[in-house]
Amino acid sequence: MSFPLLHVTDLVFEEIVNQMELNEIFSLSLCSRYTCDVVKCHLRKSIKYPLYVDAKLENVLSVGFISNDGPVVIMSIEDFDRWDGTRLEEVNIGGCKTRIAKNGNHCVMLHSSTGKMHDCFEIVMEYTKDLFHVEIDSLYCMEPWTIEFVRSRQKAPLRMTYVTDTNCDFRGVTIFSIVANGKTGGLQFDSKFPEDNVLPVFNGSYQYLRFKHGRCEIFDIILIAAQNNREAIFDEADVSSRDISRFYKLWSEDDDYSRLKLLLVRVNDYNEEATLSRVQNLVAIRPQRVIYGSYSLEKHCLNPGLFLIRSDGVAAGIYYDPSTRILRFCRLSGFELEFF
Repeated sequence: MSFPLLHVTDLVFEEIVNQMELNEIFSLSLCSRYTCDVVKCHLRKSIKYPLYVDAKLENVLSVGFISNDGPVVIMSIEDFDRWDGTRLEEVNIGGCKTRIAKNGNHCVMLHSSTGKMHDCFEIVMEYTKDLFHVEIDSLYCMEPWTIEFVRSRQKAPLRMTYVTDTNCDFRGVTIFSIVANGKTGGLQFDSKFPEDNVLPVFNGSYQYLRFKHGRCEIFDIILIAAQNNREAIFDEADVSSRDISRFYKLWSEDDDYSRLKLLLVRVNDYNEEATLSRVQNLVAIRPQRVIYGSYSLEKHCLNPGLFLIRSDGVAAGIYYDPSTRILRFCRLSGFELEFF
């Protein structure tokens, strides 16, 4: 049985639309240009979930939103070779008539060449941003060109960019760092680097820089990241207590580290006495737990323990977790404090 959705009152229509998921709203807007205009008029100014672009797969580009349960595709742009023969529907997207297919809960726009894919991608991205009145928040990619492509088509930089290229080497990391600088607030490398590789000298300045699987045996690289970025995370670094002691000493004396808010590294042979040997005069006891809200929206908890106080009054909490071998170093000013 059909339902005359466009014939209900404005208040009822607004309530219906704003209870729908973004992929459902997108599909509804494709019914006609008039429907699209009506939907846009009744959408509230801010949507619940951030938009993302996914360019991880070859010849497939997707636009979606990040729900509480993870990414949800709104529309994908795919090669005709991937078409499964399902019925095509003619729709109007951004003033362009095209034929789309359905794949579960999302729409699929088909293309016949790489150049056409880029054209389709731009149409879908612009249509989605215009419909929901927001810009793209996050990008998942394998190629540097997608960072430039998305950033050049919106006013604000991306909040986060995730690099997932499994073949990313020294040269690839360097190229990404150059291209992404100034175009994204956070840059995270999710790919696994060959075990016999070390990270290249990284040039870039970000709110958040993370290497999830890249081994780093040259501590100077981590120091450069700590100087240039507000948050620097090396999940699989291979550093020593001696390296950490060196960092504490540099942080206590060098203004080059004034930008740093969070440093997270893995320490294989952590020895508290050795790490603090050069800064004994700066050590104090921290009786409260510190909860730090990261730029990536993660929460980092530092249980009661030690902290360092520089001569200028700047303080940083220290917490080492022996179960994960992760050391967290957090600047305390402006943090949310949770007292016992």
